[in-house]
Amino acid sequence: MTTKDLEELVDTRKIVKSAKSDYVTIEKLTGEEIYFPETRHVIALVDEKPQYIILLTNSRKEGSVTFGVNQGEFTKVGEGNSCLLLTENSIIGVSERSGHVRIPYSSIRGVLGDFKPGGGIVINISTANYRFNLAKKSDPEAIIEATKYLHSRIPI
Repeated sequence: MTTKDLEELVDTRKIVKSAKSDYVTIEKLTGEEIYFPETRHVIALVDEKPQYIILLTNSRKEGSVTFGVNQGEFTKVGEGNSCLLLTENSIIGVSERSGHVRIPYSSIRGVLGDFKPGGGIVINISTANYRFNLAKKSDPEAIIEATKYLHSRIPI
């Protein structure tokens, strides 16, 4: 998909303007800001608008995991530049090399974590635990705002 195709599918300016957070920017959504992956293809696919965005770790070490799922045994899901999108209906992990994982808030049974740069978030659904590793370079205020939003969306 070309940049022009993405621009036609996703009106990035409109998404940024409608976001609840000032941390959602054109540069982050398009992958122009360092360490952030291109997210517009995922936004078009899931048809949800991000309200918050958090940078996930992007260690280039072989076998490094930015996010993954544990169903008895941990499995890598995301590698490379990655971020977490919080929409009105779900939380979405986006990775430049591995695609994305979408977790509807309605399926979340619990959230645990160390909600700070370099920390991590574990989201429990009935069949698995998803782990998201926050980047050390994440903005602490963005994490705090997004965490409050996440907790407000979970029907627990």
